Amino acid sequence: MLVSFENLIDLFSILKTASENEKPIYIFASLDCDSVCTTKILTSICKQTGCRYTINPVRGYSDLEGKLKEIRAKIADKEIENIMFINCLGTDNAIKETFGLEVREEDFPDLHLFVFDFHKPVHLTNIYSPRMVWVVDTEEQCQATFPERYKVDDESESESESDSEFSDSDDEGPPRKKRKLNPEVQIQRQKLKKENDEYYNMTYQGLNSSWFMYQMATRINKDDNMMLWCAIVGLTKMFLNQKMGRQKYNEIMEEFQTYVLRRNNPVVEDEEEEKNAQKVKEKRKRDHIQFSNELQLFLLHHWTIRNSMIYSPIVAAKLKLYQDRQIQHIDYILAKMAIPQKEATEKWESMDLTVQKEFYERFKKQATEHFGEDILYGSFTKQHGDHDHLRASDMGFALSALLEDEEILRDVEEEDEVYKVLEENFKSSMDALEPQNVRQLQLGLSRAKNLQQTTADKALDIIQKNRISSIGFFRYCEIDEKNKFYTPLAISSLALFVQNTYTERMRQSKRAAKPLVLGAWNDINNTYTVCGIPETTVRRKLNKNPFGKAFKQAAQRVEARVRNITFETYLIEIQKDDWKKFLDYLQQISIL
Repeated sequence: MLVSFENLIDLFSILKTASENEKPIYIFASLDCDSVCTTKILTSICKQTGCRYTINPVRGYSDLEGKLKEIRAKIADKEIENIMFINCLGTDNAIKETFGLEVREEDFPDLHLFVFDFHKPVHLTNIYSPRMVWVVDTEEQCQATFPERYKVDDESESESESDSEFSDSDDEGPPRKKRKLNPEVQIQRQKLKKENDEYYNMTYQGLNSSWFMYQMATRINKDDNMMLWCAIVGLTKMFLNQKMGRQKYNEIMEEFQTYVLRRNNPVVEDEEEEKNAQKVKEKRKRDHIQFSNELQLFLLHHWTIRNSMIYSPIVAAKLKLYQDRQIQHIDYILAKMAIPQKEATEKWESMDLTVQKEFYERFKKQATEHFGEDILYGSFTKQHGDHDHLRASDMGFALSALLEDEEILRDVEEEDEVYKVLEENFKSSMDALEPQNVRQLQLGLSRAKNLQQTTADKALDIIQKNRISSIGFFRYCEIDEKNKFYTPLAISSLALFVQNTYTERMRQSKRAAKPLVLGAWNDINNTYTVCGIPETTVRRKLNKNPFGKAFKQAAQRVEARVRNITFETYLIEIQKDDWKKFLDYLQQISIL
């Protein structure tokens, strides 16, 4: 069932009661920045209220199935009453995934499956669960009307529903004779199947889960500035990854501003104080959060101005940095802003304080002309350890980079060792949210810069060398040489950078935008990691994604050996031998 903000107090009461009975909360969280933020808020609430918990970070369905297998005996013995799924299982049959088969809810009257998941659409089985499954969503969604769930022969799962893996399984026993339905019933079932197909046809994202978890904290009066910061970071990262439109983002930011002002007195700098940076620094208290007008320049406060501009997707797209000598345009813009080359190539923290103070206003005067208004957005900064003005975006990029330590993962072969690394990475990301763990934050910022630089260089090289082809309803690019873009974070970042830059190129030449499929060869496993990105709108917001269903159909049709490597259905791994025939069939699919 869908539950809104009003039910969050009841949700916590259930958690608290189970904890008093010595039954811990089992938390399963996907490897995502918002998942880290959501888990941090939840565990902080648990520590305040004495609730016991166990955290299980999971990359995708394979990890989740393995971890659920370990506790199914405890679930059957009624030793576990509350399981929390963070950014996973919202789009799947949560009961079936938890037990490994269909069970009757009345057989487990005390078991609750709580789902905080921004992945949409919500599985209809979860929506129509009378008691066991709680999916937290907005009041608007809770009041919405959903189609009835279609069942094949009223027994098995609908073919239109999302599966955890694409692998087929043979039916056991002799084939059953299909019963005949009267024409009216048949028509109704065909209509219902069509409604279900349309409902599951595209995937998209809702609000960040950390926002909902923070709402629970406020309703039980356990919220604090750290939890507020976590929710802000989760929201900001989703917006910058184009998983949320600007209008919805601005609406939530306005609500956050109310919470921020309730807990943080704004720091107002007058003209006299602007001349004395030390006074301003002393005026901002520890962990203080404040609204700020920001620029979509990647890790600006932790890089040089010039590098931040070069490796920011919106700048690369607008200035056509994939063309020879266009990088000189950045120097021209900096000169128009009266920023000396010496200052533009200095690390932000080493720059002249006057240039620092005036940079934002100088840049904004050039922004509309060269980059449009989309490069501007509202956000927040925080006094965080040694950082007096840590941007929410910077924290988000650092957390994502810590989650996926690519170099270590490439050197680990055994699955158990890989999972230990993932657990450590998840813990490191959560630790980086604490002001006393500045070293972890710095490590994340450093990795984020390296990934962004590698991503931008590769994306611009792909476009410059015309490696993008148009087939069917989408464009595609294949990286068939040895590369480092086969991990989920790397290929997702590269695909988004390529899509934004190439779409801007097409727009300037008055050609239509199309979805993008990017395949990167993994030389270790001899597979391709494939990422499907929908077309980008003028306002730099991704549309609903058609590739979850399209990938599944193509894989089944050509009997390709594929698997989901995360909970994103548009991100799969496919055997190299199956890649070409998979791509050939994919172009024949209609996504309408």
